[in-house]
Amino acid sequence: MVSDSLNWYDYGARFYDPAIGRFTTKDPHSDKYNNSSPFAYCLNNPLRYIDPNGKDGDVEINKDKMKISVSIYIYGSGASDKQANMIQTSIMSDWNKGFSYTDSKTGQKYKVSFDVKVQVYNKDNPKEGPGLFSDKNNPFSTSNFIEVGATSKEIDRSYVRGGDEGKWRGYGSDSFSHEFGHLIGLRDHYSEAKGAESSWKGNVMAEPAGQGQVEQKNIDALASPLINRYNNSGNATQKYQTKIDESNPSW
Repeated sequence: MVSDSLNWYDYGARFYDPAIGRFTTKDPHSDKYNNSSPFAYCLNNPLRYIDPNGKDGDVEINKDKMKISVSIYIYGSGASDKQANMIQTSIMSDWNKGFSYTDSKTGQKYKVSFDVKVQVYNKDNPKEGPGLFSDKNNPFSTSNFIEVGATSKEIDRSYVRGGDEGKWRGYGSDSFSHEFGHLIGLRDHYSEAKGAESSWKGNVMAEPAGQGQVEQKNIDALASPLINRYNNSGNATQKYQTKIDESNPSW
């Protein structure tokens, strides 16, 4: 429940007003289903579907700890168990460095950890991608799906689209940690013409592949809205779970 005055329920992805039996805000992934109202629940078919969160990344806040869990499935010509392990190791070594976040309003300090799991989508046929009716096209899934190319002829530049899918190079300089930033909602801090923004030089979200570092400012940008949501939930003394909405990176 958001507040006594509104009497709305917070379902993480959006608010629900039980007095009128309606959600008061749009589904964060409504752009994937243009034939359905953005205020609808489960494509107006709650007997068949459920929508536990409406988003893609899992966050758990428990006392002084924040844990961010992300699942990534890879496929394509560059997909293999070896590649999956390399991507996972690269992301974890860069992001899971014992960072912390201090709430400027309460002074509470949180230890921030990451749990990133990367695996081949179809181990029997690694090149094969998710089909039309797979979780890739399910707006209620919390998984991320990435096509990995073995050569520049297939994928010459890595990118993330829609917050939970994209194409990554499986060769050359390692850009996995940068693209992971997009998966969890962080935006670029550079332009093609001018390069890195002055205050972001050396940062993973501003420098060429493999050259930038994950810094405290990245953790602050990620954690701040999550902690604000946590503080406003009314559950700030209990274990709290929410989601990251990375469909429109802006932090």
